[in-house]
Amino acid sequence: MTLTDFVSEQDGKANVDWKKLKRFRNRIFREGDGEKSFQPIFEQLLDYLTAKNILTYSSETSWTLTGGGFDMSPKKPAPNSQLYFVRREDAQAYKDAFYEHILPQVSIKPARETI
Repeated sequence: MTLTDFVSEQDGKANVDWKKLKRFRNRIFREGDGEKSFQPIFEQLLDYLTAKNILTYSSETSWTLTGGGFDMSPKKPAPNSQLYFVRREDAQAYKDAFYEHILPQVSIKPARETI
């Protein structure tokens, strides 16, 4: 799998298939060493999505997911690890793909309200 398997571009706008990414993650986790196999691909995708302005390190005008007092948005290891969604619709699609059955309920909030 490559990054373009999860991201398409149309009219200069990048679109992520978050559900396809979740299915890929689930398949890798079922096949064995899950976290070790998935994490490098996921980190590359996060870098790519940051470069494409889908994710950002800035909380000023972005969106985040919260649940149970925790931030549920994507993170990278190392300093400046917290990422936020530039578009609310990407936050919603990520939530629908990764947290649709998670309790307590995951909500979408402006990131600046959570830090």
